[in-house]
Amino acid sequence: VSVNSAAGRIELSQKRFLVSATATPTDQVWPLPLTYTTESNPDWQNLLPSKVMTAKTDFIERTVGANEWVIFNVQQKGIYRVNYDTRNWELLAAALSRDHTAIHHLNRAQIVDDVFALMRSGQITYRLGFKVLDFLKKDTSYYS
Repeated sequence: VSVNSAAGRIELSQKRFLVSATATPTDQVWPLPLTYTTESNPDWQNLLPSKVMTAKTDFIERTVGANEWVIFNVQQKGIYRVNYDTRNWELLAAALSRDHTAIHHLNRAQIVDDVFALMRSGQITYRLGFKVLDFLKKDTSYYS
């Protein structure tokens, strides 16, 4: 799932994740139960999907401020990767640097796993990825 929250609403798209750029992508669409939380209203316990994404693209009317992060796949209950727009990655990097414990440990683990996979596949830069992962110097959680 790709998330773009800079457009006045949260724009979503889905595609099969492939590590290799030479692998053949498919147009298959999966029903994805979407959960998310925001910086201004962090809810790490509500695991009920706010939406089931059944199309290649979809949107959620903006429920997040322009300068706050959003995290999809709360507690990593769904089996999908999440890639955010650069602005949201930057906001997550800053939040994790300030206080990594403000983000649920399972979502920190998800962020670590997704960032490494996205860097490897060339979907985010190594510079951005390692900026996000800088919080690991302070994190002692077994999960992340």
